[in-house]
Amino acid sequence: MVNFSALGAQRRSAHSRADQIRRRQEQNSKNIVSHDTQWQERMGLYRGGLDSVSVLDAFARIGWIDGLWAMLPGITADRGIRGAPHGRNGRARVGIVTIIEEEFEAAQKVFGLEVNIPGTGYFVAADSAAREWDVVLIQASDRSNVPVSADVTDFMEDLRPQILILLGVAGGLCNEGNIGRDGIRPGDVLFADQVNYVEFLKIDNGSIRVRSYAVDHPSEPLRKNVCTPISKRFKVRDHLDGMIHPPAEDAPCRIHIGGIVSAEKVLGDVRSEMQRELLKPFDKPLAVDMESIGMARAVCHGRGSFWYHPRYVIIRGISDLVADEENNEQRAQWKAFAAHAAALVASEFVQTLPADPGGH
Repeated sequence: MVNFSALGAQRRSAHSRADQIRRRQEQNSKNIVSHDTQWQERMGLYRGGLDSVSVLDAFARIGWIDGLWAMLPGITADRGIRGAPHGRNGRARVGIVTIIEEEFEAAQKVFGLEVNIPGTGYFVAADSAAREWDVVLIQASDRSNVPVSADVTDFMEDLRPQILILLGVAGGLCNEGNIGRDGIRPGDVLFADQVNYVEFLKIDNGSIRVRSYAVDHPSEPLRKNVCTPISKRFKVRDHLDGMIHPPAEDAPCRIHIGGIVSAEKVLGDVRSEMQRELLKPFDKPLAVDMESIGMARAVCHGRGSFWYHPRYVIIRGISDLVADEENNEQRAQWKAFAAHAAALVASEFVQTLPADPGGH
């Protein structure tokens, strides 16, 4: 039988109890890798939910007040009030993932991320004694979804970014008249709202049937509250410096919101029957790339910890139109500008994010 009178007395001495909790946590800290892991282990909680003990067992083991105190969202004596989780190498509010050199260089220039965190592939604006950064940049180890999925997983383990951005270039998709869908053109920028995987298919009696597995799509609240307003008010051309110009003077450099298709191959041959068949089921997306499903799968898997809830967005500059017969030449001509345009939009996205109160 729980003595609620005793519990009331214990609540009145919560600060003293908090000190006791802190001392116990310090004794165990040598065997604990990160703050969020420490918090979970005190309650017998692990990735995937409860371990072999139940919440009641945990309360009985560490005491009712200790248990209730540990259950308060974001409050432990050593983490401070509403402290965000740290990873193996610290904490980032925003993590940016790029693929090719042009994307990395554009992000580095626009965000001013020139300082390397020693022993890692991460770049930041300045050193931090507290090992906390507002924006952290990395170039993925290779192209395509599998390497990117592994890199994003490492990013989440290393720095626990609250928001991830897949930043770079993509090919615009066309309608039957070989005109960019929704008028998309090289130099435009896409906020992806859905991710489709072109490779997971069943070939059945000459037909292609799309299959899927669990992924996280780009964050709907971020799209509604941040991306959509940016798409309506932000003008890429107004933020170009004197050294950066679109290859075509009449390029509108618009911002679109729409779906993206992710493949494991470069889709750039309008004459290819295989390309036409692969893209046939996807009549709505506006662009195609080789990394979005890797991001989508990694973030979905990264939610295995109850205490860490990352979200992501995809920001792609359009470097070419997939149906254009001069696709390779077009990509070579536009990819540096498209990467820069995407980085400008990403910078506006980060600056528009709501202030971080330190919560989850």
